[in-house]
Amino acid sequence: MSHTQLAKKADCERSHISEMLSGRVERFSLARINRVLAVFGASIRVSYRLVSDDRRSLTALGSTQSPG
Repeated sequence: MSHTQLAKKADCERSHISEMLSGRVERFSLARINRVLAVFGASIRVSYRLVSDDRRSLTALGSTQSPG
């Protein structure tokens, strides 16, 4: 499949496909990368966990939560 064909199927620009395939993905959202991967039946799933025991405060969704 050409870059142009992939771009059309993923609804993005051909230059973006070229950038992604060259490993330059920093400027693209996970949603956009997933659209490209979906053409091939794949996706990215990201998870994270807190590895520090420093739980004095956590900031999530713009609010600060203190441990109970």
